[in-house]
This record gives sequence, structure tokens and C-alpha cells, in this order.
Amino acid sequence: IIVKPEDSEASIVDGRAGLIWHPWPKVGIGLQYVYTKFRYDRGVLSAWLGGSLRYSGGQIVAAFAF
Repeated sequence: IIVKPEDSEASIVDGRAGLIWHPWPKVGIGLQYVYTKFRYDRGVLSAWLGGSLRYSGGQIVAAFAF
């Protein structure tokens, strides 16, 4: 997603892939890989408010059904 408010530009990228195994009917466990990137670029006059954040790596997941 890319947004361009006034003199700035912001973007978000989020993706994940995973597998969940349900050893019991209402409880599951699994692994997933996550990639998240956030970027916010501002104009020259307000550059101190810009920045970026990036995370990628594995996660352990618990799933519960109601």
C-alpha cells in the first residue's frame, strides 16, 4: 500500500506464509514466516518525522477454534 499525503510518502508491505497442525479438534500449533516493512518519507522541512521499520523472521503460532 502506498499513500502520498501532502509532501510525504508512506508505504506498508506485509506478507506471511505458515503451516498449522491441529492435533486436537479445537487446538492447533504451527510455524510461520513473516515479512513486514513500514516506510514514511517526509519532505526536506520535516525530515525528522520520517523513518522506516522492517521485520522478517519465523514465529511459533497457536490456533484455537471456538
